[in-house]
Amino acid sequence: MSIFLNHIALNVKDFDWYEHFFRTVCNMSIYREDGVSPHRKIWFSEGIQLNETTEELPVKGIYDHVGFHAEDVAGFVNAAKAAGCSDVPGKAHWFMLPNGVKVEVKCYS
Repeated sequence: MSIFLNHIALNVKDFDWYEHFFRTVCNMSIYREDGVSPHRKIWFSEGIQLNETTEELPVKGIYDHVGFHAEDVAGFVNAAKAAGCSDVPGKAHWFMLPNGVKVEVKCYS
């Protein structure tokens, strides 16, 4: 039996920013949308689900980070920072989304 991660769901307040970020900076494709503001949800084919919320979100969650594969690690990290993400101190191939979720970027080749 094979088990693998299907998707990760993120609760976000600035839904439009996150939708734009994952669609344009990460070049992900939306395959499903549901609901109306302020309770929208979208699913990207690449394994990210966004859930719109109006509630305050904790800075620390129950997981540490989300990992991405990119052929151009530096290019992806730089594009994320240009879009409004911030540095993760001491981690060159990482960035942080505005809601505090850390993202690690690696190239497996």
